[in-house]
Amino acid sequence: MAEESEDPVIKEAGRQLRQLFKTWRQMYLSLIDPDTSFSVIHPKWDGKEDSRGVKTREVWPALAEFAIKNGIDLGHWVTTLFSMTYLFATAPEPRHLKDPRVLSGLKTSKERLRQDELHKANSQVAIVITQLFQAKAASAMPEQVVFKTVLIHPELDASPLVRYAVARRLGVTDIAKVFRLGAALQYAGDRDGYDEALPSYKTFLRELPAITMKQ
Repeated sequence: MAEESEDPVIKEAGRQLRQLFKTWRQMYLSLIDPDTSFSVIHPKWDGKEDSRGVKTREVWPALAEFAIKNGIDLGHWVTTLFSMTYLFATAPEPRHLKDPRVLSGLKTSKERLRQDELHKANSQVAIVITQLFQAKAASAMPEQVVFKTVLIHPELDASPLVRYAVARRLGVTDIAKVFRLGAALQYAGDRDGYDEALPSYKTFLRELPAITMKQ
């Protein structure tokens, strides 16, 4: 098609991007519900007709061109997106690669980002524990109910990994299950770092699904 790029570099980058995205989306969806059949790559993303007969332009070349122009490493781009899946209401789609929050993450130094994330996780644990026991002291509800109410609250300043780890430590297993996927994806980004930052929770973190994040 004349509208599609004929640049072989962009074509190859698009092919690589599609494969990376397919691999990570397959893993993500299999963790959500391994017994359900999901569409990993929707036809419209490949420029094919969807179930309604609607055909759109393939998305990969344009995304690849954007990456090349902006000096973005494809592997880092995709893994960054899938480490931030908790920000989205749906399973990640190609359009989410250009979400401002994802692009902002890419602009941050990897080591600075790593240190910030580890420090934040440590601080969040302390804050969450404080809030949990303050709530317990002020409430007449059963302990487990109080813990669940605090940990599931959307305004709690804590990542999925922190919520999961604290829930496991407190034996609130149904709440831990809710955050297991997000925690696994976050933990995959720096397993050694999180083990070091949260030594008291290492046992629980190592129960998470093993996911290899290739840089």
